[in-house]
Amino acid sequence: MRSRWPLWAPRIGILGLSVLCSTCGGKSGGVAAAIACSLLSASVNPAGMTVGLTQALLSQLQAQQGFVDDPEALNTGIKNAINGALEAASLSSQLNVKTVTAVPKAAGEDDGVRFLELGGSLAPGVNFASSILKLTAVQDALATNFRLADGKAFDFIEDSFRVTKTGRVSANQSASARQWAYDQTNVDEALTVAAALPNAREQVVVAVIDTGVVQQHPALKDNLYTVNGAVKGYDFANNDADPEDDDGHGTHCAGIIAAKKVDDTGMTGVAELLAPGKIKIMPIKALGAKGGSTDAVNKAIRYAMAEGAHVISMSLGGGVDFQNLVSSNGTESQIIRDAVEAGIIVVVAAGNENCPLGGECKQQTLFVLSQTINEYTVLPCSYNGTICVGASDPDATLASYSNFPSSLTKGVDPSVKDPATKRTSPDISAPGSSIYSTYLNNGYKSLDGTSMAAPYVAGLAALFQLKAAADKRNTDGSPQQTFRRVLQEAELDLATEQSETRSYVGQVDLNHYMKKLRELNTGTPAGAAPTLQAVDEPAGEEAGEAPNALAAICGG
Repeated sequence: MRSRWPLWAPRIGILGLSVLCSTCGGKSGGVAAAIACSLLSASVNPAGMTVGLTQALLSQLQAQQGFVDDPEALNTGIKNAINGALEAASLSSQLNVKTVTAVPKAAGEDDGVRFLELGGSLAPGVNFASSILKLTAVQDALATNFRLADGKAFDFIEDSFRVTKTGRVSANQSASARQWAYDQTNVDEALTVAAALPNAREQVVVAVIDTGVVQQHPALKDNLYTVNGAVKGYDFANNDADPEDDDGHGTHCAGIIAAKKVDDTGMTGVAELLAPGKIKIMPIKALGAKGGSTDAVNKAIRYAMAEGAHVISMSLGGGVDFQNLVSSNGTESQIIRDAVEAGIIVVVAAGNENCPLGGECKQQTLFVLSQTINEYTVLPCSYNGTICVGASDPDATLASYSNFPSSLTKGVDPSVKDPATKRTSPDISAPGSSIYSTYLNNGYKSLDGTSMAAPYVAGLAALFQLKAAADKRNTDGSPQQTFRRVLQEAELDLATEQSETRSYVGQVDLNHYMKKLRELNTGTPAGAAPTLQAVDEPAGEEAGEAPNALAAICGG
């Protein structure tokens, strides 16, 4: 199959705009290069940070405020306390706190988590702000000023990393076979199985953390999560209450989950197909025109928790070297861990660099510049607790752009909490190329990327949260663990191409997944797994406008 991914990506340096090529592999006769968007755009974001204050420090600061319920005054006190410690350590020119924000994970609860907007001369993308806050001089100043018996001011400190969307508009806009993923499975049988399984909840809410959602799209408006008639969502990219999509990417992802077919040009989301009207989308905007950051994503996750999400879908990511990540906060994010422990299923994209997760990823220019990441990792895919999804093609092979395993493993058990855990593979693959779904201007487009694979799996997670019996969801320890096991039991082998390792993580089959879900509830055996069938690549007219070198990075 020919590649759908452009060969262009930007690199700004002495040579200006250069052309990048990936040497990590790909299909025979397929793409010779892959987008290096994450490698270039995802580095440390020195303007933000997520911290968890200890209850001892929080109590001291609350006492200073006279225990008055004044969140703004408390956050000002936190800012002054940290800045005072930085000044005492003679570090205020390198790092200072400009603002402090709280996003509660539950109404009326203050667990000490705060989001810091940072200033100072710390070199962008080079140094970790956390390394300064962790210095003994800063910690001692806080411990002394606030009489902290154990000397501990923070439960955790997480640096912020830049992230961007992981899908782009397909060069091929299909006029036929628009939902080829359903052609690969026995949809009629899946519908029968789903209809026979009782709902364990009245509805399930999926938080789509992305570029927002077109809220009046005819295929989506009836399946948005509302409270008292108003759509429940937020825009953390612009800090307002309107998560309207001005990009199209988030709307596309939402449609893959829960779009309702309203006319002959439309399509049906995977969760809507099997549970009409029961899956609702909570639109949360964390990505703006230039992408976003993990601290904005963390705010979005906390908001989703507070507002009742059962599933979180994130089609975004950024690439970093594993050793750099370990030098920062490691692979254990307290924000994601809180969501998983609250029973939320967190699904993320594996990224589109055509690189081995945990292995060497080379990005070479056609000129002089080159970059090698020795232990390539993608955030938030590599954070413990997530279910990370690669992308597959209609011909039953791994998509040429999808990141892939560097070892014969299949993801990371969500119960693992070691911050030094290195992810070396996605947990599963799902259809990701030429995926037809909702878009801007109440229309539809086909997009490519692990961005499209992740919401397909998030739709399956929504069906799990809807159909899995209450006494079965925690069979493996948590909904995240139980869902992952059922998901992987419904995995079908991809066609081996190039190496066993590259193709080691297979694609989930919708019908077999529903049978496995039934098996969880009733004990009825799912039966033998079918063979994944290759289907025809969608054919149609080329897109009307070829993306330029900048717009093609990851963009839809």
